[in-house]
Amino acid sequence: MSIKMKRQWLLALPALGLLCGVAQADQTSQAVACVYLIDTSSAQKPAGTDVEHHTTPWYFWRSDNRVETRSAHGETGEVWESNPRGQVSYTKLFHPAEKAIDYTPGDLGALAINTDWNQIKSIIDPKLLGTHLKRSGEHTVDGQRAERYAGTVDGVSTEVIWLPEMKLPARIEKTRGGVTVSLRMAECKPLASAPWTMTSDARMQSYQHLDYADLGDMENDPFVKSVISHNEGSHHGH
Repeated sequence: MSIKMKRQWLLALPALGLLCGVAQADQTSQAVACVYLIDTSSAQKPAGTDVEHHTTPWYFWRSDNRVETRSAHGETGEVWESNPRGQVSYTKLFHPAEKAIDYTPGDLGALAINTDWNQIKSIIDPKLLGTHLKRSGEHTVDGQRAERYAGTVDGVSTEVIWLPEMKLPARIEKTRGGVTVSLRMAECKPLASAPWTMTSDARMQSYQHLDYADLGDMENDPFVKSVISHNEGSHHGH
């Protein structure tokens, strides 16, 4: 079973500081709560038909040692946490079922999941800015200074509008094979005053937690079977 699907796109995009345009990894990031919109459009349709287009909300919360994301309708979520030793753990949340799957730092290492904390808390890898993606301009987004970067990452045409003060993208757009996927910020507020809230510790503790390492012995459990089936059916690279 793999947890790479969404993070592959979002973190390597999916999913970028500033010394002449490159962010510093040791700078403190603002605690924020944001709503992004994931737009997907494809020109790969029969002649004479409209371009297929889908828009889906995606929620993002960031504090000093925790990043949480949540799907459009709240069915699933992800929590990434960094401990004082710099180790990162991951929990996949299934809210309607009130269940969670926990991945230790060792699990993530064995699965070759990227646990670069600077990348996780910025949605995209800051090291791409000024290297694979070249700075091509500067303007403002909602009154904030923004920098535009463009280039190719792993053969995918990529454009990023980067907010250096927030250390977050205002927009990421990737195009490959006639399909364009973009992540654009719709709204972002300080974490303490945002109307949409991250999952509380009390709520998380009330869920039934399963260890990733134990899933292999639970293949006949209906919940585990459904998770594995869904992941295998939806897995695709970006």
